Amino acid sequence: MNVCKSCGTANSDTAVVCKDCGASLRHAAENPTYYEDPDELIDGVEVKYLRAFTGRAANHYLRVWKRQAETGKKTSFNGWAMIFSIYWFLARRMVKTGVGLSVISFCLGLLFALAGFFILSGRLDTALAGRDIEPITYAESYGLLPEHSPYQPLEAYEAELDAFYAEHPEVKEKVAAYNAYQELRRDVQEQTSDLLFVLTLLGYIIPFVFGLVLGLFGDHLYFRYAKWKIHEILKRSSDDDGVKLIELRNAGGVKPLNVVIGALVIFAFNNILSLL
Repeated sequence: MNVCKSCGTANSDTAVVCKDCGASLRHAAENPTYYEDPDELIDGVEVKYLRAFTGRAANHYLRVWKRQAETGKKTSFNGWAMIFSIYWFLARRMVKTGVGLSVISFCLGLLFALAGFFILSGRLDTALAGRDIEPITYAESYGLLPEHSPYQPLEAYEAELDAFYAEHPEVKEKVAAYNAYQELRRDVQEQTSDLLFVLTLLGYIIPFVFGLVLGLFGDHLYFRYAKWKIHEILKRSSDDDGVKLIELRNAGGVKPLNVVIGALVIFAFNNILSLL
C-alpha cells in the first residue's frame, strides 16, 4: 500500500499518483509513511486528516501525537519551537498563539527596560538631592553655543567661544552645569552597573527558559490547534472526502509569509522599545 504523504490517502502499490489529490507517489515505496492506515484515530481525529493538514512533516508529528495520546503526556521536545519560538508558531499558522507570545515577549522586554530606567533615574534623583546640581539637557547648554565650522581653525573658534562667554556668562554656567550633571550620571551608572548587569542577564535567561517551555509543549499546542482547525473545516466542508483533504492541505502546513510579517512587526516593536 502506498500512502500519499500529501493527503494521507491509501493507494495501491502500483499507483504512480494519488487517486485523491494527484500528488506523486514515486518515493512512497522507498520512504514508507509511519501510518499505513489513514483511518486510524489519534485522540478522535483520523490520521489522513492530520496528515493532510500537517504537510511534509506529518510522519514526525503523527509519531509524537500518537505517543502523547497513548501515554497522556503533553510534553515532548521540538527543537524548532525552542529555537525559533514565536516564528515557529507563525510558520505553522498558529497566528493567535504567535501574537499572544509576541505580546508576552514584548511586555517582558518593556518590564526590564522600565526597571532599568526607574532604578537608574531613582538613584540619580537621590544623588542630585545631595548636591547643588540641576539636570540640564544638551540643547539647554551646548546647543546655545555658536556653531563650529569644520573649516574654522580650532584656535579661532576658542577665541570666538571666549568672547561669547564674556558676553553671555549664563551660558557658560549652563555648560558647566551640564558637564557636572553628566559626570554625576556616569558615577551613578557605575554604581548601579552590577544591578543593571543582573537585569541584562535575566533578559537573556528568561527568553531561553521561554523557548525551552515552548519546545517542550510546542507539539502539544500544535496538535490542539490542528484538531480544532480540522473539526472546523470538516463541519463546513462538503461530503466529498477528496475536497475535505484539499481544504485541509490548503489550510495547514507551513506559511512563510506569516514569519516575514511577524519578523517585521517584532522588529518595529523592538525599535519602539529601544527608544524608551
